[in-house]
Order: sequence, then structure tokens, then C-alpha cells
Amino acid sequence: MLIEFGHYCLIFAFILCFAPVLGRIQALKFSGPSILSITYWVTSIQFISLAVALLTLMHGFSTSDFSIQSVAFHSNINTPWVYKIAATWGHHEGSMLLWCFFLSGYMVAFMCSKTLSQEVKKYGLFLLNTLLLMFLFYTLFASNPFLRLIPFPINSGELNPLLQDPGMAIHPPLLFLGYIGFAVPFVLSLLALLKPGILPPSALKPWIYTAWGFLTLGITIGSLWAYYELGWGGWWFWDPVENASLLPWLCGTILLHSNFLAQKSSTFYRFHHLVSIITFLLCIFGVLLIRSGILTSVHTFSVDETRGIFLALIFIILLIFSVIVWFKSPKIPYKGTTFSWQSKTSSFVFQNLVFVYLTFILLFAMVFPILQSYVANNPISVSPTFYIQTMGYPFLIAAVAMIFSFDFHKKLINRRTIGYTLLLGLFFGLFTSTSPKPFPEIWINTLGISIALVLILSTTIHLFLPKEPINKKAALAHLCIGIILLGATGNSLWMRDKLAVMSIGDSLDIQEKTITFESITPLPHTNYLAYQAQFRFQNNKVIKPERRLYYTPKTEHSESALYWQGLSLYYVILGETTDQKNWMVRVYYTPLVSLIWLGGFLLSLSILWYAFKKRRRIL
Repeated sequence: MLIEFGHYCLIFAFILCFAPVLGRIQALKFSGPSILSITYWVTSIQFISLAVALLTLMHGFSTSDFSIQSVAFHSNINTPWVYKIAATWGHHEGSMLLWCFFLSGYMVAFMCSKTLSQEVKKYGLFLLNTLLLMFLFYTLFASNPFLRLIPFPINSGELNPLLQDPGMAIHPPLLFLGYIGFAVPFVLSLLALLKPGILPPSALKPWIYTAWGFLTLGITIGSLWAYYELGWGGWWFWDPVENASLLPWLCGTILLHSNFLAQKSSTFYRFHHLVSIITFLLCIFGVLLIRSGILTSVHTFSVDETRGIFLALIFIILLIFSVIVWFKSPKIPYKGTTFSWQSKTSSFVFQNLVFVYLTFILLFAMVFPILQSYVANNPISVSPTFYIQTMGYPFLIAAVAMIFSFDFHKKLINRRTIGYTLLLGLFFGLFTSTSPKPFPEIWINTLGISIALVLILSTTIHLFLPKEPINKKAALAHLCIGIILLGATGNSLWMRDKLAVMSIGDSLDIQEKTITFESITPLPHTNYLAYQAQFRFQNNKVIKPERRLYYTPKTEHSESALYWQGLSLYYVILGETTDQKNWMVRVYYTPLVSLIWLGGFLLSLSILWYAFKKRRRIL
């Protein structure tokens, strides 16, 4: 009975979406504050209804109610409790309910904002409610998580073993908070184009920072999860679904910079709002690719192409409406602006141009294989080498532009200092590298190390030493980018790996470390049997990777073990065996890789701290 109540709450939230529509029609005849008050009440009740619906679905998973179709297909009575809760959004239907819940939450935050006028709230809530109406329609009629299954099976399904990890319990919600967070700048940009002067570009800033911060945090945690869970020793594989999350991140980065430019000059006013619209459309485009069956990977939630039709309609409707608004919007008179190649504004413009190129290349690399498979019936894939060659150097150029985003402190850092540091970094990378990689790859990585060192040096000086006021949030963000760049290029240049067949007592050497295979122990768990190996380093450090055999469905999965040594990692994977005596073992040495996640966490948390440090900016 409880699950029916949750289903009714979902239906009730959908019905309430029509109230603001009727209210707007009524407002054509009668105007007054009562219409906005009704919208406030409707928004609050919608949020409560969707919260109850989500909680009842969680209860169904936690109690293993297999009469619910989504529970029967994606959970098991032996699954640990925390992963039963994570399974609520670890499948297509539940994740769309979470999506709608977060959108409703952003609507409540929008409603409570003290910096937006009543007129902006009136039209903004109407547009946000229309978005919620479309997604609730899709959830109810194409992706209902409350469908019953009669007769129902017992223990026939299970959450994907790859997803049974603490990182995956929080990775999708954070990504959703980022994706759906861009709905608010999207709506505000539509209003700004339809009614010029209704709000300044600065009104979008806290919403942009919130969405971009959550998206950055979600991508960072996803990268860390992929590193230790997928067993291939890398932190980014250029998987199509990974790229689907990187697209709005790149466009959101353009949006951050263009917001600064739009506040400085009306020249960038329409461009800023165009980028805001495109960013949210790319979020919907990514959802369409992941949930339509067009792309397949460990990240995809659904392979049902019929669901893609509904999502495609939502995307097309939003695209057509945005195009109409853009071309029908009145033109803003431009003010003359003179740029100097040494100015901050020119640096921001140049960074935006580079990120526009990166976004276009990434979008092309995602769409072209899809079109090729449908038009020529000849599926192709894009290798990581293509992304590195086409996006590596432009990103380094953008990093150089970041160095010039601030006025240099004349006594402590100048262009000569930058030049010397750049040369030092190049020679340091070239002469300390013993990498067997081809020269172009060595060159791009050593150049990246050099630029990262200069970026870290310059932003650190600006953060701590000058007496004059500076944009500290921008300096901190660029410092974090420098840390990420140093970790990525250093890891790519000096990473080592070894693959061997080992039995108890065998040893292997990697990067001046000797690793000995000491024992293998079977450990039964509620939903899988683990073979836990024990490896000992020469300094007596012990790590214990596992090979897991899941009961339902019958699958095997390796659980890696990590040995952190400063900023570097030793990474051991226990692979397959034929006789339980000889095991495939792979060991990675990944130097400086920790800097990638350190920089990502600092970047996202600093941006979110800025967005929430004064709640009156949003609430």
C-alpha cells in the first residue's frame, strides 16, 4: 500500500504542474499577487510530493519489495543495505525520479531567492514548471519506477557489481545536481532575451557557480571511482558517456567566463545568454544519448530506444523554443570596447575561444560515429589518441591564457620569470623522462608540466602575496586547474605497468619496489564469494586485492587494492585464474595521479563555497 501512496504522490505532482499554466491564462484577465502566491504553494507541494515519492521508492528497495518491477530487476535480498538505497537511482526509472526531485528542489530555491524580483520569479517559475511537467510526463508514461510485477520473482536481479561502490552511491546525484542546476540559468537567460533589462547578468552568477561546482564534484568522484573500480589503471578513458558529462562542463566553463565579460560590457550580453541556453541543452542531449540506447558503456542506464523518442521530443521542443526566443529577442545596443592583448578581458575572451573549440571537437567526436553507424551502417569508434592530439595542445594554450588573467606583481613575477620557469619545466620534463612513449606524446606532457608549474606559481603569488585586492575565487580556481594539469601530465608521462602470471611466493619489481604474492583466501559474503590475495611490498606494506564471484547474476569482478605513497599510487589488480593457483596480476605505478583528484575536489568545493557563503545570494 505504501508504494501506491508514493505513486499517487508522483501523479499528484504531475497534476499540480498544470496549475501555473492555468494561472498564467487566468492572469491574462486578472492580475495580482494572488497568482504568484498560488504558484509558491504549488511549488512547495510539488517538492514535498516528489520527496515522499522518492522516499517510498527507497523504502521499497530497502525492504526488497520484489513486487515493484524496478526493485525486482535491480536489487537482491542479499545486497548490502547501503547499495539497496543506491539502487534507487542506480537504474533508469529511479534516476529520472531523482532528476525530477532535484528540479523541484531548484524551483523551491528559486522561489525563495531574495535577489530576484517578483516579476522574474513569476515568469521563471512558470518556465521551470513547464520543464518539470515534461520530465514528469516522461517519468510517468515511459519510465515509471512504481510499476508492479505480478507474479513477481525473488532474487532474480541485482545492482550492477561495478556500481556497488560508495563512489557510485554519490556520483550520479552530484552529476544530476549539476545537470539540472543549469536549468535555472537557462530559464533566466530566456527571460533576459525576451525582456531585456528584466535582470542583470550578475543575477545568473550564483546559479551558474552552483551547477558548475556540483558537476565538477560529480565528475571528479566519477573519475576516482573509474580509476580504482574498472581495473584499467586510468582516470579518464574518453568513454562516450564520460564525454557526455564533459560537454556541459566545458560549455559551463565558457559560461563562467562569459558571465564576467557580460558584466563588463553589453557586447557579450547576447553571447552570454546563448551559452547559458546551449549548456542546458547539452545536458539534455547527454541524457538523451545515455538513456536512449544510442551509446553503450558501463555508465548507461537504459538500452530502450522507445524511451529515447520521448527524450528526443523534449530536446527538440526546448531547442526550437530557444532558437525562436534567440532570433525574436530585441537586439541590445553594443557599446564600444577596446581590448589590449595584455588585458584581463582579452585573456577571458581568448580562453572562451579555446573552450568553444574544445566543446565543438568533443561534440563532433561523439556525434560523428553515431551518424556513421546509422547512415553508412559502419560503426566506428574514436580512440583516446584523437582526443589527446586534437584537444591537448588547445587546452595547454588555454592554461597559458589563465596565467595572464591577472595583473602580475612586478617585483615577484614578470614575463621574464615566466619564460625562465617555462624553459626550466621543459628541460626538467625532457631530461628526467625515461618514458618509452613516442616523442610527440612526451613533448605535450612535458610542455603541460611546464605550463602547470608556471600557472601554480603565478596564482599562488596572487593569492597570498600582493596587497592590492584581486579576484581570489578566480585565482584559486586557476590554481586548482594547474594542480590538475600537473597531475594529469605527470601521470601520463611517468606511469608504468606490469602484467604477470603469479602464484604464491612469486615476486615482481616495478619502479624500485618489489611486490610479493603471499597468500590467497576465499571469503564468502552475502551476495558474492571473494578470493582475497595478500601482496607485500618490500617495506612490509600489505595490500589485499580481490576477485569476486557474484551469485546473481553470475559475474566476476576484480576489486583493486591501492598503496598510496605521497602523491603517487601503486595499484594492484587480481585477475582471472584457471586452477586457483596461478593468477593474472597487473600492477600499475601512477605518479602524481592524486593531484588530479586533489585539484578537482578543491576546485569544486571552492566554487560551491563561493556560491553558498552568503545564502542571501540564492535563498
